[in-house]
Amino acid sequence: MESQPLTFPKILTALGESEKLPLVLTHFDAAEGYISQEGLWYDYYTTNRQRIIDSVGANAVPAVMARVYRAYPSLVRERHALELLRSTEEFDWVLTDSRLDSAGVDYLIVYRGRAFGVHAFLATERGKAFRELKRKRHKDIGVVIDMPLVPTEANSVGKFQVYGPTHLENLINEIKGYENDKD
Repeated sequence: MESQPLTFPKILTALGESEKLPLVLTHFDAAEGYISQEGLWYDYYTTNRQRIIDSVGANAVPAVMARVYRAYPSLVRERHALELLRSTEEFDWVLTDSRLDSAGVDYLIVYRGRAFGVHAFLATERGKAFRELKRKRHKDIGVVIDMPLVPTEANSVGKFQVYGPTHLENLINEIKGYENDKD
């Protein structure tokens, strides 16, 4: 991860969330072990070429590529956060899958038999705006905790900004704060 380069194509055409494109997360999760940014795009495009063209047209393929390239650091950050969350023995379970993600929850954490939804996002203007869109699109069920990653407080691993032990400790403390709360 430390030596992984990141590329962000400068494509002016933006694709909206309403585009019916396959989930990039599915391809990232299906990769066994490490996958590069270019490898993710190659797998995504070769698997979904006709569906992408049917959905947005051949002229928009560069915009789809830019979207996949932009998603890559977030996917790496989320995978890193998952491993960080699972590294603690504080939680009974830490779960994630594409169905949770589609419902707006990045991680489902069970602590002493109680479930908590966790939203992880990079706290840039763009990240906060996207988080707000997700908040409006999905109804929170139960206790949901935002876990923003402020760039100036992020741990850096090469070109990636990731969560670290301090973020984990803050989340644990917030979850423990609900321990006696009966809702």
